[in-house]
Amino acid sequence: MCTQETAKEFLRRHNMFYEQQPFEDLTDAYIADMRAGLRGEASTLMMLPSFLPAASAPRTGESVLVLDAGGTNLRAGRVRFDEAGKPVTEALQKRRMPGTLGKDTSAEEMFRAFAELALTVALDADRACIAFSFPCECLPNGDGRIISMGKESRVTGAEGKLVCEGIETAMRALGASGARRWRLINDTVGSMLGGMASCDRSRYADFIGFILGTGTNACCHVKACDVTKSPETVAMGGETLVNLESGCFGRALRGTADIAVDEASGLPGDHPAEKMISGAYYRLLLRETLLSQFPEDGFFGEEGGGEENVRGRWIVDPIDGTTNFVRRLHYSNISVALAHDGQVEYAVVYDPFADELFSAQKDCGAFCNGLPIRVSDKDVAHAVFLCGSTIYDRSLTERSFSLMRQLYEKGLDFRRFGAAALDLCQVAAGRVELFYECRLSPWDYAAGSLIVAEAGGTVTTLADTPLDVLHPSSVFATNAKCHGVLKELAL
Repeated sequence: MCTQETAKEFLRRHNMFYEQQPFEDLTDAYIADMRAGLRGEASTLMMLPSFLPAASAPRTGESVLVLDAGGTNLRAGRVRFDEAGKPVTEALQKRRMPGTLGKDTSAEEMFRAFAELALTVALDADRACIAFSFPCECLPNGDGRIISMGKESRVTGAEGKLVCEGIETAMRALGASGARRWRLINDTVGSMLGGMASCDRSRYADFIGFILGTGTNACCHVKACDVTKSPETVAMGGETLVNLESGCFGRALRGTADIAVDEASGLPGDHPAEKMISGAYYRLLLRETLLSQFPEDGFFGEEGGGEENVRGRWIVDPIDGTTNFVRRLHYSNISVALAHDGQVEYAVVYDPFADELFSAQKDCGAFCNGLPIRVSDKDVAHAVFLCGSTIYDRSLTERSFSLMRQLYEKGLDFRRFGAAALDLCQVAAGRVELFYECRLSPWDYAAGSLIVAEAGGTVTTLADTPLDVLHPSSVFATNAKCHGVLKELAL
């Protein structure tokens, strides 16, 4: 059986192959749940009305306190609209969201944390808005009643509490005077409104809001008359915004890894769709998928892990080049390596933007989309170099740029792309001649280092010693012909 068929058979066996649930059937089920949710009938989608009209003109000049309570971070700032109607954000502050630091937090402690941060940025504001990322029933008076605290948050006693009332009470207890006029919106609704406020609306027929981060959710416009479960919304007329709580969708076919991750979570059965696709669960999904086939192996990567006394070790980075990915710079990849006794034996790096799959097996060569690849035979004078700037360890900044200057003076040109595993593959494919970085973690370089070596290149530390792929290390990878330049560098 060829590799592609083997992979398909594995996916089918674990209910992960796309043909097992036709797209048309999935969308029909989704639309049916949307309609049922709007009517207040049994549905896996909450379809929560926002009590906001589809569009409204901003008030220019007025400063508003804004809070953003996300699945990972809590942010606060002031926002005003300039004369052109564009939002201007000021005094932005960020902290970790209460309940995400590994210990239980009460609802009152959460509200106090919100209030403390709010008072550091907008003590005198008389209008306030909070974007709340957790399931919450918006009320006609602008407040919101918490339905649940998902995303593995450890906030206790929050269900049924009024968010804005809780923050306002905490602010007054901390000495704030006056009373603020509050409005709670779901964070997905907030992202949609932000997009609408920052673009030319006339260019688009409609908008949707979509978040895929720690969790996931969506919102959209609907006719107010279709939200029959909410007489107040029907009475508004026109169109309104509805928060789907799409992470709760429960009619998608789940694979064995999806089910295992859900059952091991703090809230089994809660937000099943969110656990299938969102960032908080990537590592767990990868782990369950790999170890379902190789149960005697261990697993570790940037998101955690690192079991002891295992046969082999999977070294995984689900998104290498995260900053590029977030900023839509199309240079990111998925990196997977399997090591035995500290030596990488199998490696795969996939670039989804170029649709290039780099792979290698120890002593069997390196490949790109199934075709053999080799390093170039260019010398240093004709070499193009790649580097990383080790941004996570600023103590190495001077060393990083000193090496860049030295190599630049010896070679043809320099590039800095921001995804180490893919940079190593460029060396292996003969597109560039050298890559270095002063410090990388194993999941950054393990797969790429084997691919370079199997393509005929040389990979060492900056001290010209072998790599230890189970620990952080400097990396110096070349087409072999250029590796001698390492002895000429002042390190």
